Amino acid sequence: MTRRRPYSAPAEPLVILVADADGEHRDAIGAYLRRRDFEVAEAADEAALTAALQGGAPDLVLLDLTLPAAGGLSVCRRLAATRGPPVIMMNRFPDQADRIVALELGADDYLEHPFSPRELVARIRAVLRRCPDRRAGLEPAGDLYLLDDLIFEPREHRLRRPDGAMIGLSDSEAALLGLLIARPHAFVGREVLARSLGGRGDAQRRIDSVVTRLRRKLETHGAGGLIRTVRGGGYGLNCTIARW
Repeated sequence: MTRRRPYSAPAEPLVILVADADGEHRDAIGAYLRRRDFEVAEAADEAALTAALQGGAPDLVLLDLTLPAAGGLSVCRRLAATRGPPVIMMNRFPDQADRIVALELGADDYLEHPFSPRELVARIRAVLRRCPDRRAGLEPAGDLYLLDDLIFEPREHRLRRPDGAMIGLSDSEAALLGLLIARPHAFVGREVLARSLGGRGDAQRRIDSVVTRLRRKLETHGAGGLIRTVRGGGYGLNCTIARW
């Protein structure tokens, strides 16, 4: 499998890794996905899945809950903890508790057999749209912003460095950054920021606290100068902005 370059239109089919001990299920799912122009890799157990992942990152994993030997839930937990590819959990034995546990452990979606091939493809595309940092090529243009060499992912509340390192943002930090991006050639007054972020009490002081926390995060990644202060007025961005 070929590792994808993030944020670029895919020159090759998206890669789906089907991890299922049942050979008939793997064959049926793989055949349908290939007819829909996906590239398919297969794994019959955890060892084969690990080997496939080491060979290159797929865009998404279809993971059977009963996968030998560690089990699908354990594999799902590991992939979520390491920010691996998105996971759609499959289960041949419908159980509401299994669904809840799988989603809590980090599965991006959950399907119970039998499911239609068309539904499977629809679920795959929906998950890929929701996970722009963990797949290639399906995100509409304009959902991301390039701030000098940092990529801002508003829906994921984070910034990505060129080396792939992530800067996680709180809700208020991401919202404030979005407000500043909306006025790239001017500063935004503290009063306007306070009203937009719905602050109560000493809202302007709260805005200053949000900016301070955001700057500290940026400074640890060498981008402390990204936000400029207008004395007595508000804040603005000190960078080149481009929609991605």
